[in-house]
Amino acid sequence: MTYLSLREKWGNLPEKFRFILVGGGGVAIGWVIYNLIYILLPDIDNRATIAWILGYFVAVIRQHGLHYWLTFTNSTDPYLRSLIAAFAAYSVGGVFTTVVNYVLNESVGLHYQLAWAISVGSSVGINYVLLSRFAFGTKKDESDGHTRTL
Repeated sequence: MTYLSLREKWGNLPEKFRFILVGGGGVAIGWVIYNLIYILLPDIDNRATIAWILGYFVAVIRQHGLHYWLTFTNSTDPYLRSLIAAFAAYSVGGVFTTVVNYVLNESVGLHYQLAWAISVGSSVGINYVLLSRFAFGTKKDESDGHTRTL
């Protein structure tokens, strides 16, 4: 009987499934960070959206690290190069979700926690596509060990 290590079992999971698991853990950490920022900000106009923007910047760095080491394990891109590409990819989602967050908080008047959850949820699909294509696009081919760019 062959036993697989935890690392091998993790690597055998489909990339999209790993993205969801790692992303979910990162979102939980991000929620805590967002709330700390929100609490530390003075009671000012657009407080929730400002906390969203600051938390999003921190999230890019955190999520990239998590995805680099745990999700896109087949990527051959160097860490710094993929971090820069991740910032570019997340920028698209950042602009979109900041607008969503602002509208939900300031125009619709949703509670800031619900607006945060909707804002995060609205970015998942676009972030996966952009990250897998641009930030982690150079992959090792399992069959022959060569690299390819998506």
